[in-house]
Amino acid sequence: MINVVFFNYDLKKGGAEQVIVSLANELCMRNYNVIILTISDDNEFETLINNNIKIISFGVTKIRDSIRPLINFFRKNDFDLFFANVWPLTSLGSLISLVTFKRRKTIIVEHCNIFFEYENRNIFFRISQKILVSITHLIPRKIITVSDGIGNSLKKINPFLSTKLKTIYNPVPTKIKLTSSKDFDLDNLISFKGKKILAVGNLKKQKDYPNLIYALNEFKKESTDFICMIVGDGDEKNDLLHLVRKCGLENNIFLVGSKNNPEEFMKYSDILVLSSIAEGFGLVLVEAMQNGLTPVSTDCPSGPSEIIKKEYGYLCRRKNPLDLLEAIKKGLKSPISPDLLLQRAEYFSVSNSLKNYEDLIKKEII
Repeated sequence: MINVVFFNYDLKKGGAEQVIVSLANELCMRNYNVIILTISDDNEFETLINNNIKIISFGVTKIRDSIRPLINFFRKNDFDLFFANVWPLTSLGSLISLVTFKRRKTIIVEHCNIFFEYENRNIFFRISQKILVSITHLIPRKIITVSDGIGNSLKKINPFLSTKLKTIYNPVPTKIKLTSSKDFDLDNLISFKGKKILAVGNLKKQKDYPNLIYALNEFKKESTDFICMIVGDGDEKNDLLHLVRKCGLENNIFLVGSKNNPEEFMKYSDILVLSSIAEGFGLVLVEAMQNGLTPVSTDCPSGPSEIIKKEYGYLCRRKNPLDLLEAIKKGLKSPISPDLLLQRAEYFSVSNSLKNYEDLIKKEII
């Protein structure tokens, strides 16, 4: 039996975590022995994870407090491959694999374009980050990136990483229908007769929701017959609510919190908008396509342009509300055919991604 470990900070509901749980479940059903290893014990997927998957948590919140437990895990456990997910855990996993002589069993998976995601940090941090990544990413056996854009950014800081890189696009996880009580927000969306705009994602700076709010503030000058529902929670919620009130958009923009089934909101919306500064992939765009919903996205350095291309949605410049508004208006006026979107979404199926992972696993352990 092949033993694989997926290492991540926690199992809160996010894009990388969805992918890890989906792949772990699929591999488990194919008779792999799977461990999910986390630093924090936060787990919002507990009921969705196969009972045969072992979940180990260090039960700490600070990454530095996980160093000793991680060294012990490497020394005491016999595994075939160790998948370290998301920087800085990719650098940490690489270094620990080196000092425990398990470098050849370690593969790192970058879900984010880390240099753009941290581009607002001070110059000392950004230079230190690039030096660290350029060194630590030489250590593991392989580097998986979830988009070509991430791979290209890594090659720019260290061309020697090229031979280790492999792109495997994130799959759209199989949706599990969850029973839920009556949803007042969904009812409001269904009953509204005007234009319906949807955004789904954690409320954090990377998602740049102010860009969307400013765009819709301009849209209000042309029409007030629209609503935008933002599905997600996060640290930026209070600031975003304040901005919505400042713009006088309380009757148009609604922050409805996290939802178990955001795809239900997709079924009754006209377009989905992703206004991010940076994305590693942009899984929500594929989820929108899967539900026949036209995606509109900022053209991040990686991810969205590889999904949308030229014919599967609308792209615009980052940090530019007027450009975003034009893309939103195009999406509302000329939606993409649902059949075409479904066809594109199939390219990012779990089966396709799983085949790539299995091919890689079998190749690397033989």
